[in-house]
Amino acid sequence: MDKLLGFVCALLCAWNAEATITSWAATGGTSAITVAGTAPAGSATIYLQTSLAVGATLFTVTATASNAVASYTFDTTDGNPGTHGAIALATSGAVTLAKAIDYPTVKQVVFKVVATDTTAGTALTGTFTMTVKFGPSTDSAYSFCVADPTPSGTKIGTATASVTTGTWAVTGGDAAKFTVAAGGSITTAAKLESSGKVFYTATLRLTDASVDTDWPLHVLVDNSCLSSGVAHVISGVAMIVMTVLASTVV
Repeated sequence: MDKLLGFVCALLCAWNAEATITSWAATGGTSAITVAGTAPAGSATIYLQTSLAVGATLFTVTATASNAVASYTFDTTDGNPGTHGAIALATSGAVTLAKAIDYPTVKQVVFKVVATDTTAGTALTGTFTMTVKFGPSTDSAYSFCVADPTPSGTKIGTATASVTTGTWAVTGGDAAKFTVAAGGSITTAAKLESSGKVFYTATLRLTDASVDTDWPLHVLVDNSCLSSGVAHVISGVAMIVMTVLASTVV
């Protein structure tokens, strides 16, 4: 009898182990989504433009289970910060923007979506954590130090963004001294030398779907920062301070 009971328990345990969330998939954002984590959990990070209107789809997560998935809901503890999101249908993992976001102050929102399967008795669940970052890049500015002098046509760095269809441009300030290619490669368009100017400033602009995102561009012409990592940091800080001071002078 004991052996029979043990066998039955083993079967029930095996059945329950299979009846769970086995994998996750996700779509949305500005680039392909790579899902991390081990089922029944899952996670990912996406970048979205800072121009989404209420009602826009932020992302969609899809759970796979041995049994059918019965519903998608937000985690009741902290799954929908600021009630910014909404799951349109209980049977869909599509999350839409339910409330306007103050993009200058809200840089990211972390949603937690719970999928529940149709297991009889005690339903089994899995949780997907989606970090939504607003803006096409995590960079706040681009600062470079170049040799004195630096010839025209020299690549000095690359601006990065998750957006692959946007158009790059250099505007304002010393924009005529630089060009930026489709992939974000920044090149000098004129000779840079300290006898003419030590600090060069401009604005890098990425236009995607008629939405502009700007980053400050700072370039220091100084041989000393090329030979010392510490000097490079100091020069970068000095460059930014000089730019701020210049912008506040009336």
